[in-house]
Amino acid sequence: MLTDNAIKLLELRYLQPSETPDDMFRRVAKYIAGNDVEWEERYYKVMSNLDFLPNSPCLMNAGTDNPMMSACYVLPIEDDMVSIMDAVKHAVMINKYGGGTGFSFSRLRPAGDPLSTGGTASGPVSFMRIFDVATDVVKQGGRRKGANMGVLRVDHPDIMEFICCKDDTTKLTNFNISVGITDEFMKAVEDDTDFDLRFNGKVYKTVRAREIWDAIIEHAWATGEPGLVFLDTINKKHPVDEEIEATNPCGEQPLLPYESCCLGSINLANHVTSYAAVGVDWDKLDNTVQVAVHFLNNLIDKNMYPLPEIEQQTKKYRKIGLGVMGWADMLIKLGIPYVSDEALELAEEVMKFINVKAKEYAPNNTTRTTIAPTGSISIIAGVEGYGIEPLFALAYTKNVAGGLKVVSPLFEKALRDRNLYDSKIMEQVIKKGTANVPGVPDDLKKLFATAREIPPEWHVCMQSAFQRYVENAVSKTINMPANATKEDISEAYKLAYILDCKGITVYREGSRKDVFTVGKAEEDVFIKPAMEVANGTRIKLRTGCGTAYMMVFYDENGDIVETFINTSKGGCTVYTQATSRLISLALRAGIPIEEVIDQLHSAGVCPAYQYAKGSGKDLSPGRSCASAIAHALEELQNKHIRKTERVCPECGQALIPESGCWVCKCGYSKCS
Repeated sequence: MLTDNAIKLLELRYLQPSETPDDMFRRVAKYIAGNDVEWEERYYKVMSNLDFLPNSPCLMNAGTDNPMMSACYVLPIEDDMVSIMDAVKHAVMINKYGGGTGFSFSRLRPAGDPLSTGGTASGPVSFMRIFDVATDVVKQGGRRKGANMGVLRVDHPDIMEFICCKDDTTKLTNFNISVGITDEFMKAVEDDTDFDLRFNGKVYKTVRAREIWDAIIEHAWATGEPGLVFLDTINKKHPVDEEIEATNPCGEQPLLPYESCCLGSINLANHVTSYAAVGVDWDKLDNTVQVAVHFLNNLIDKNMYPLPEIEQQTKKYRKIGLGVMGWADMLIKLGIPYVSDEALELAEEVMKFINVKAKEYAPNNTTRTTIAPTGSISIIAGVEGYGIEPLFALAYTKNVAGGLKVVSPLFEKALRDRNLYDSKIMEQVIKKGTANVPGVPDDLKKLFATAREIPPEWHVCMQSAFQRYVENAVSKTINMPANATKEDISEAYKLAYILDCKGITVYREGSRKDVFTVGKAEEDVFIKPAMEVANGTRIKLRTGCGTAYMMVFYDENGDIVETFINTSKGGCTVYTQATSRLISLALRAGIPIEEVIDQLHSAGVCPAYQYAKGSGKDLSPGRSCASAIAHALEELQNKHIRKTERVCPECGQALIPESGCWVCKCGYSKCS
């Protein structure tokens, strides 16, 4: 049942040595069930049938020596250096095993405040940089890049600095940022009145509320950040009498300090009785909810926790986050357009059913339901719609055999069912990635509307429909076309507040630039196949070990993707060829060439190089063969640096934001 992309992803990131996908499902089921053979079989069945999948850390770590399986954490930060550095240390341990961390920086005093040492405070944003650097050097379990959520209350004196802290997209690359919005602030915006910025009861400054609002909108229009977290909405609906100040990196899990949450998602595409016929398979959905809730509750007890405080808080409130993926697939199978009242009504009906059944099976959990982005597990499940997102494209090019063009299986089936499949139609769909081409009936154009074709208000309404019956929160991206105005974003943010969403993230097409600059929660990297035909450059290197010849090959974007190195007499042919193969593998796996160059530069001084240099020989720059190769790659890369929109490292196509993730038509996902 697994697609090629699913198998690639599993092999690259999830499977243990010598493990098959089936072995992985068995490993996870056995560990979560313990000695209960009956539940082990039920767990195994829903996972291997792709009806339900837990979050990535569970699939990766369950049954291993480090079974840390929660995806979401929130750590407290108090206004003293010990608390700040403890939070950095704890975040690193969480990142190491695949978790994402959220922080509220609202308790840190504003920049310029006097300190007991006689100096002045540098403010919350400066400390965010420490967390960012720490996350940067620790990859989550070696398989996921670090991710953080930074929240600052809208009434904090440093709010304006926070709003623009990610204007430089090379900074804070491992952070999503959201402004913590209050009801007081939204009323001041609506009434166009003044608003106090304060800390510890002291008013530092009074400004027009709309100045702050306009700044939020300006930066969201330009870069997609900051998002909003509606703190009062969250806390009014939170069943525990403690204040929530932050969420996990994608915003779907508001948590108290030291809380963690384990997530899992039901594949709605597998819960339809038949294609475009009877409807939702409610009996099967009931069974899947029962098994999933039991699974997530056992996970709490079987979990490894990085801190005793996290274990205590997690087991005290026992929050779980059961959600869905493949919502768009379900709608298409039922013949219901995403933009329709029927879709909104079904969203409420499905989520209400899941929430009610979850409460029946888990009455002792504080919260039970969440809508996560599901970037990676959607690929594993083979669904075309991540989380509750619409389809983002109908056609893509897979970088195999010179470029294999692949069309949405759902769309292709719909055409064949109507005897409308035609090569000319397919050419246009492949070219544009949309059903809005000549020859496609209007009802199919509407049924297969992609994310960028759906009006922003419908994105918000769909999020709100699910939120009504989700106890935690909903992760969703409100996609907008490139020509969207700042007023469009302002209206979407206001609508989300009015409709009781707990947060909102927008993305205006084309507003993000550069590659690998914004570090979201994870980076799903597929290894590219070796290129069959490629342009290349031949370079002669003079090293202390002799002359080496390096062939460097480029992809269609001008990026270096492969190398081949050979030596003349006297050099170590095996060494140089092994080096070139490892360089090629790293580049094809999506590792930035800058990291490869840095590693090669770090090689020590070669005695042969020192001897040759002392003899006055003409040598290429570098202290060793590895360093000489690094110099050559660096010089070539500098000639081919691209200034382009964010693109997929797998196939070179433009990435599209969905639910806090950057996703591609080929299946790649860089997810937060």
